Amino acid sequence: MGERWPPVYDADELQRVIRELSSRQGLAKHLYAPPVPSSASSFFQGDVVAMEVGLPLLDESAEPVVEEGVGYWMVLGNSCDLARTQREAPFTQLLPIRQLSQGSTPERLAALTGYRVSRQFHLPDWEGMDRLFYADYLSPVTIDRRGLAARARLVARMSHLGWMLLHACTVRFLCRDDGRFD
Repeated sequence: MGERWPPVYDADELQRVIRELSSRQGLAKHLYAPPVPSSASSFFQGDVVAMEVGLPLLDESAEPVVEEGVGYWMVLGNSCDLARTQREAPFTQLLPIRQLSQGSTPERLAALTGYRVSRQFHLPDWEGMDRLFYADYLSPVTIDRRGLAARARLVARMSHLGWMLLHACTVRFLCRDDGRFD
């Protein structure tokens, strides 16, 4: 057993930022920017897109499989890469968006909606129907940007506040301290 590796950022400061951003009054209403045309031809980090396509995975035998039933995705790839030419940056990353199950405990709901869960990013329902969604950091996929442009339909775009919260939570996920001995 080795020594625990510390995070590469100030964990207390990052937690403070996430707490401040996520505790803003009416966050669910302010996480997304005003509606944009669904015909928008460019995508940005944090965009929620509708695209009915299975989630490609490698199973326990390292064989490719597809998990069906994914209809919404969040663009995780950096907006500056999405603005580059196809030749310069041919791919981007997406996270599948999952709906929280009805049987979740109040503690689980509070942790998710309070952005205290590090492996999922809570997404308030962009259609205002009170469904609970989260982007799953544990299941990223790479997509050719031409496929994204051809198949995806923009359904929600993050506001600046939402984008800052997404960044803080993504840093926490990618750079959290080594908790293997917890």
